Amino acid sequence: MNERIKNIFKLLVPQIMWSFFKRKWFYFKELCPIIKQQLRYWGIKKRIKRKSELIKILFVITDSSQWKLCGLYESLKQTGFFEVSVLICPIISERGESHMRRMYKRCVDYFKKIEVDYFLAYNIENNSFNDISFIKPDIVYYITPFPNYRYGPEAFHDALLIYSPYFFVGTTFTWNLGGDLFYSKLWKYFIECEANRKEVCKYSIIKGMNSVVTGYPSCDLLCSRKNLDYSEWRYGESNRKRVIWSPHHSIPGVHYENFSTFLSYYDNMLNMAEKYKNEIEIVFKPHPLLKYALYQHPQWGKIRTDAYYEKWFMGENISLQEDDYIELFRTSDAILNDSNSFMIEYLYTQKPALYLDNGKRLSFSNEVGLAAYNAHYHAGSFKEIESFLLRVVLGGKDEMKKQRKDFFDKYLLPPNGKTVTENILSEIINGIGLSKKLKITT
Repeated sequence: MNERIKNIFKLLVPQIMWSFFKRKWFYFKELCPIIKQQLRYWGIKKRIKRKSELIKILFVITDSSQWKLCGLYESLKQTGFFEVSVLICPIISERGESHMRRMYKRCVDYFKKIEVDYFLAYNIENNSFNDISFIKPDIVYYITPFPNYRYGPEAFHDALLIYSPYFFVGTTFTWNLGGDLFYSKLWKYFIECEANRKEVCKYSIIKGMNSVVTGYPSCDLLCSRKNLDYSEWRYGESNRKRVIWSPHHSIPGVHYENFSTFLSYYDNMLNMAEKYKNEIEIVFKPHPLLKYALYQHPQWGKIRTDAYYEKWFMGENISLQEDDYIELFRTSDAILNDSNSFMIEYLYTQKPALYLDNGKRLSFSNEVGLAAYNAHYHAGSFKEIESFLLRVVLGGKDEMKKQRKDFFDKYLLPPNGKTVTENILSEIINGIGLSKKLKITT
């Protein structure tokens, strides 16, 4: 027996040692370029501080619905020290060229409308990428962790790289929470709340040393009650209750997550709008990728999908919104939702929220995601959706108000007694050593 144990031990020890050294070598290989990048930032900061011209800051964007930094954009310009612009990039993915061209055109049209200074990374007429080397930004600000490879960290070696998420992270996916090398190569990683920063420190190869809690950028807009714009609604500021239906794109048969409930309720929602047409108005606000997912679904396809979306243009008290949703949230009375980020974001309004539950969401929720779920009403059937509409939205019997307020205070309230814009602006100004010139304090 002792001889057998010795033989097993001899076999296992080399394998264990090899596995150990293999892990360490992988860690070392990954860490070296990160350290090199972080050291490079010291030189870039010194160069920026010595500049006599305006400091160039470039926001990289691929989807207009992800743009939530208009307040920061304006605040940076108002300092008089920054030249601020946006780089509009195409989405290169397995979804194909038609999807890319549609999203790119929509993004360009949006930024034309809001009168933001922008550069085009792509020429849609001759299907070619534009040369952007002339921009030479000092700071590059990402709002998606998976930018087009042409405009990722490797494309801007002489710039400070910043990222703040366009979505509020409510899942345990490590690529969301700092496990990807993209996050470790950043100069500053602005995070929504302390609970998420702790998870970033857990997963990040550099233990979140570049992470700062500033709050979520949409907060400043969603919490404001000034200048409410009801133009997204067919009846404007009327006596009808304004309800958002926002289904996710993870439909069964196409996506591996499968927590979207769209296929269960797509007809019910139209019927409900018709049944209560004198009492409510519904805006269909689908995830931007839902249309593409339906195109791929064997029982839907492009013709059926486009026809369904068109119905939301034709109804008396229904409409479709595929772009910015901030005003939609601010002027609504309630939401019916199964999306990740919206489950958290809508709670900034502290209005009633119903989570359309198929039982698959909780398996990968992080602390914030689970707490947001518990601050929602829940529905597992259309009968429960209608009950929520009648009892809470139309009847005013809102029993979850305290839970939403508690969630807001713990996870959504920006730190330091400042707005999110003020927190981010302070981090940028102090980080490059301009706080004395601008009289901005931490």
